[in-house]
Amino acid sequence: MYCVTASSIVKPRDRGRHTGRREYTTSYAGIDRRVMLSDSFAAIGPNALRVLLWLAFQYKGTNNGYLSATRQQAKEWGIGGADTLARAIAELKQHRLIVMTRQGRFTNPGGSPNLYAVTWEPIHDKAGNALDMPPTRTPFRPDWRRAAENNSPCPVLESVAPVSGQGAA
Repeated sequence: MYCVTASSIVKPRDRGRHTGRREYTTSYAGIDRRVMLSDSFAAIGPNALRVLLWLAFQYKGTNNGYLSATRQQAKEWGIGGADTLARAIAELKQHRLIVMTRQGRFTNPGGSPNLYAVTWEPIHDKAGNALDMPPTRTPFRPDWRRAAENNSPCPVLESVAPVSGQGAA
């Protein structure tokens, strides 16, 4: 029989020392290999790549569709202007690497930012936080699903016109 005494109770702050676990866990910005090998990923510019990395960093496994890219965040990410952020987001949307899940609402005081989802993961549902699109069980972008089903490293995509740079309209 197991007996609990005052000396056998492990306090939360001592948990790491007693069980070999730390109180925090590390996370990473996960971008699938099939995404990084895709034509869409290769076609984006440096600012769009920076925004995509930070959106992927925000993704924690259950919050796709609730990722934000505000002007204040962009300044912290090294993107100076609102126009640069808007172009980077437009480029990511054009190359179908992200999708807007909720249009931001500006009220005084307060408001809420635009929310986005990465397209290689399913869109999640959080109770009480309505999105403009329904949650999904599979990745939002159909060609990511096909690539995963066929064990292909990357999807075959139709050509996408560049937003900026050489060859832009």
